[in-house]
Amino acid sequence: MTGAVMHLWVAWSLALLFAVSALAKIVRAAEFRNHLAAYPFVPSVLIPTLAKLLPLMEMTLAIALVFVAACPQALLAAAAMLALYCVAVGVAWGMGAGGEDCGCGAGEEVPIGGWLVLRNLFLVGFALCGVALPGDPGVTIAGRILALTGVVVAALVYDWINVFIRSEYETD
Repeated sequence: MTGAVMHLWVAWSLALLFAVSALAKIVRAAEFRNHLAAYPFVPSVLIPTLAKLLPLMEMTLAIALVFVAACPQALLAAAAMLALYCVAVGVAWGMGAGGEDCGCGAGEEVPIGGWLVLRNLFLVGFALCGVALPGDPGVTIAGRILALTGVVVAALVYDWINVFIRSEYETD
């Protein structure tokens, strides 16, 4: 797999992540506002604005990652957004919000805690790896198919990680 194909794989994988997350937050807007309230440092007056702004930012990132995949700035923006989420989850966890749903989206509850911080740190590193790889808009059709196959695998791994995180907080 060439660096340009891997660059597409990272960009498109993150595009899928942000698109699904944004759509879930839009479709379940009231629920997402409640999730934001679980973050003890978020002023209640900002919750309605953040509930609209975060999905808009995520969808913008998803579009940029798909259509400007050869542009490292989109991956840098994705890494920054993921780092922001990592800090928010870490601070909320440190303030006692452990076990609450993070509000990440996708319809499945993912609890705030150390595993979620680690997952997000991994995603930041994943995005930064994409920045380090050379982007090339002239990737062949075969290369694009290979990148899309990688996206499917990445989505399955991401889902498995979320299942693991949820299982760590389940009580018998």
